[in-house]
Amino acid sequence: MSSRAVRRLNKGQDIIVIPEIAKTNGEDDEDDISKPKGTKKQRALNLFAQLDVEDDKTVDLDVEEDDITTAEATVPTTCKPKKKKKKKKAPHVEEKGLNMGDSDDVDGAISEVYKHYSDETGYAKDTKHSYASKIALLTVDRRFLNADNEMKRIFGSKVVKLAQSKQRGHNKNYRRASIMVTPRDTWPRLEKLGLSMQLAESKGSCQHFVIEHSLAYQQVQFLFWEAVESLDHHNIATVLNMYPYHIDSLIQLSEVCKMSEDLPMAAELIERAVYCFECNFHPLFNFTQANCRLNYSLQENRSLFITLFKHLNFVDSRGCHRTALELCKLLLGLEPDNDPLCVLLMIDYFALRAAEYKFILRMCEEWEPHRNLSQLPNFAFSLSLALFHDAQDDKGFDDGVIVPCSEADHKLQDALIMFPSVLVPLLDKCGVVMPPAIVKHSFFQCPESRNPDALNLLVKLFIERNFSLWKVPEVLTWLEINCNKVIERVNANEALVAQRTKQRQSRYRGTPRNIYRHIIISDLDQVKATLPKDISSEAIMMYDPLPPLDNKAAYVKPPRSRHQVNNNESSLSLFLRSLLPSFNIENDETEAADQGASASLGQAVDYMTESIQRLVQQLRLQQDQGSNNADQDGNNNNQEDDRT
Repeated sequence: MSSRAVRRLNKGQDIIVIPEIAKTNGEDDEDDISKPKGTKKQRALNLFAQLDVEDDKTVDLDVEEDDITTAEATVPTTCKPKKKKKKKKAPHVEEKGLNMGDSDDVDGAISEVYKHYSDETGYAKDTKHSYASKIALLTVDRRFLNADNEMKRIFGSKVVKLAQSKQRGHNKNYRRASIMVTPRDTWPRLEKLGLSMQLAESKGSCQHFVIEHSLAYQQVQFLFWEAVESLDHHNIATVLNMYPYHIDSLIQLSEVCKMSEDLPMAAELIERAVYCFECNFHPLFNFTQANCRLNYSLQENRSLFITLFKHLNFVDSRGCHRTALELCKLLLGLEPDNDPLCVLLMIDYFALRAAEYKFILRMCEEWEPHRNLSQLPNFAFSLSLALFHDAQDDKGFDDGVIVPCSEADHKLQDALIMFPSVLVPLLDKCGVVMPPAIVKHSFFQCPESRNPDALNLLVKLFIERNFSLWKVPEVLTWLEINCNKVIERVNANEALVAQRTKQRQSRYRGTPRNIYRHIIISDLDQVKATLPKDISSEAIMMYDPLPPLDNKAAYVKPPRSRHQVNNNESSLSLFLRSLLPSFNIENDETEAADQGASASLGQAVDYMTESIQRLVQQLRLQQDQGSNNADQDGNNNNQEDDRT
């Protein structure tokens, strides 16, 4: 025990000094010793407290005055230790064991244990290129998955809460907690519609999941397909009113709202779809660890990919670039080998906008051997720009001073030599004029006809999305300096220039289907206009654009039978056909054999029955109102006759 604790225990008595404890603690008490006050009854010394002898590795305890136990008590009370303010000692590893030093430094002790274990076992010494490091690269930080959290960091929590309070309705229903979106009070209550996720298999450290549709959800999907084929978005809205959390209806109607420039409603519909998915995730589907896989070729799985991609676009439009980067990691982690939506064509842009330069450097270092990221124009230029900003990160362009970085210069020159057709369109998009010696040089005057169509498409996509990153004055100055160096290397006839020219002509043969899919879903209209005719002329549904060639579906749409005119049809069948064109009373018996078709027909008939009942009620109300008006007119006429 400390001397101060001994003084408190002996308050009102002569102080008893314990030499062993004082020597062990090594503390000099400089406070004045208080004298006994008056003739009050002295408290008996608790002898049990004197048994608390400390050694060199224990921490002093400050015994509170209220917790002092008198001699009348039979059992001594235990007091919670109060941490003593001491100077923290750096933990060090001894020869036989670990000295964790101060008990307050828990984190330092854990790190020392890990270091000690790594030194003894040799584990985690060189995990730079291991598979675990690649998975860790795509690990999602759940703190940055919600755009509202990023808006609070940008504008302040008070501003965001004030804006959210204005949008809230009066009906506050119970909402499940969500990570990616904030559920709104105006949304309808989430009910079980038949959407679920199941664990298919586990391969190594990865778990493969599938999204399943129940029979009830399949019937809703059939109604949605009928509404899409009618080419009337009001029919899709009708399906969505009946089933507020049907995913494909939310995606398709969101696209309609976006075309009508109702962007808030379009974003809200996608957020509702994200919320529905998140509430139906499998308990083992931990999407933040990048070890959960979904096969894009399965039709039921594709809606999750499309929903996340569209949600990413709306988040980017709000200026929440860090949230968009985390969503890119999530999308890429679902199927990193095939990358069905070409997330690699935009993840570098969001990393640069979020100032996550280390992420780009690490990704290029780890993924280059097996993915050839340097062959993509966006990564070739973004890598050099990330190196440039990382070198300036400490000073941040103070007084226009640029910190030289030889590695960034080398990467930028390699990108310009590999993709010379980028420079002039990029400067035109930025509205920047460079010296004619650079712009008019024959090396940079590379017509599109000399390059493959796939390369031209990638260049246009990079310029349309990333041009704003190159409009910074310091970046333009750095770009001009390296353009002059590239011209010097071209005039010197370096072998690398001819080698890159051959590579451009031999590579980029054919455009993968996922690149077309990426351009269609992205909000880049100028790039969409450059799509080939065989793609642009194809009927594209935004809830499933360009399905993969190896498409797999757990169920298919029932064939729609064409009805032939029959003069013997009753008026009821003609009336039902006018409400539902797919209704065919002649094939009722054959369709009853098919379970899905019969259920769809029965549900459609029930819906029409309810519509007819509502129509009859409205007609009755109108008739009642008309009869009441007629009675009132008759009474008024009778009153006028009586007056006359």
